[in-house]
Amino acid sequence: MLATDQKKSYKLTSYPIGSIREMWAISWPLMLGLLSSSLMMFADRFFLARYAVETLTAAANAGTALYALLILPLTIAGIVEVFVGQFHGHDEQHRMGEFAWQMLWFSLFMLPLFSFAAIFFPSFLFAGTGNEANETSYYTILNFFACMMLASQALMGYFAGQGRVKLITVGAVLANSLNICLDILFIFGGWGIPEMGIRGAAYATAIASVVQFLFFFSFFLSKYERDNHGTTRYAFRFNDFWRCLKIGFPAGVAHVSEILVHLAFFRLMIMAGPYYIIIASMVQSFYLLVFFVGEGLSKAVTAIVSNLIGASLYRPLRRVLWSAFRLQFLFGTLFFILCWLLSDVMLHSLISSRDAYLLSDGVFKTLFNSTLFWLACFFLFDGLVWALIGFLTAAGDTRFIMMVGLLAQWLCYFLPVYIGITYFGVGIDRAWMFIALNSLFLMIVYLFRVDHGRWKTIKI
Repeated sequence: MLATDQKKSYKLTSYPIGSIREMWAISWPLMLGLLSSSLMMFADRFFLARYAVETLTAAANAGTALYALLILPLTIAGIVEVFVGQFHGHDEQHRMGEFAWQMLWFSLFMLPLFSFAAIFFPSFLFAGTGNEANETSYYTILNFFACMMLASQALMGYFAGQGRVKLITVGAVLANSLNICLDILFIFGGWGIPEMGIRGAAYATAIASVVQFLFFFSFFLSKYERDNHGTTRYAFRFNDFWRCLKIGFPAGVAHVSEILVHLAFFRLMIMAGPYYIIIASMVQSFYLLVFFVGEGLSKAVTAIVSNLIGASLYRPLRRVLWSAFRLQFLFGTLFFILCWLLSDVMLHSLISSRDAYLLSDGVFKTLFNSTLFWLACFFLFDGLVWALIGFLTAAGDTRFIMMVGLLAQWLCYFLPVYIGITYFGVGIDRAWMFIALNSLFLMIVYLFRVDHGRWKTIKI
């Protein structure tokens, strides 16, 4: 009966609940939208690499520092998806708009924090890197526009919770197409615009972020949304605001811990030597290009599971997770094949003419290929972890996500890498091996939590 009843609000597609077809129908538009967002960051890295390798490493280091500050409020803003999904599944759609507004207010409240960070943080974040000017420029400019990214995240959560994922795709593709065009124009100059280098990349991303928000906001305030989903209920409501923080904050803390570990990892790579930081920046750039798969699956799992929990339907939930796992195994296999066949192409794509000497360095190429293999392993396990996190987030079990994120990332990821490089002189490829094994460990921990079932007692 559930597979054929298309009138129920918890049914986001016409496919059977929890089927791989339903998972694909919800996840592919999210993946496409996230791919376009990944392309925004990768485009910055690609064009900056063609400009100069020091601007590539500056964007990688400063971008990670920005993301460390941004991820907590970004996760909180995106928690709208869980509330909208549960209200949608429970057929209380008139309340969805007011929860989205709480996170739009939250985005505005974050403006002083990001302004403060833009002015005062670079002096100690990038001290002693040898690339302070480029890193400071990139970090400062993007901080001033970070609130636009938060507001867009809240609105994307609002639409994702209803299963309206194709709209998210259109908005993301629009914004990121603009970003790529502006990257070319602002980084290298032309048409009367001066060459701006890394500052140009930051301005391009900032403008694209504003355009993306305006696109989503125009749909959010459309007549249909106003009449059916209460999007004119813009008043600040502390109780609803607090409920969003209560669920979103722990998940955000876990993500902050992960990003801080990545930031510490990059500082370690800088101290370890030039090969380490160059290969680390390249590999991270390629991961940003494929990260959309795991995150898209995670958001699809959150949308489907939150609707089912809102409707008090628990039996199909395991099928939802298994469908996500099968898709991730498929994408993981494809990524392994691409890394094996196109490793030389991937290496050449991020080496400018002035740094072409690296292509004839046998040690550098061997390290790059070995690191790429462990990146592919990490991609597979990390996608499975994200699917499990999406499940637990939809159930409101974010405190457990926080505890695991705080402990495992430092003890099972950074500590082995630090000891290996500092005391045993392991290469960048072995460092990525530790990262991949940590993701495998996290997958086992989260899978045990889902199987244990304590999340069923949580009411949001």
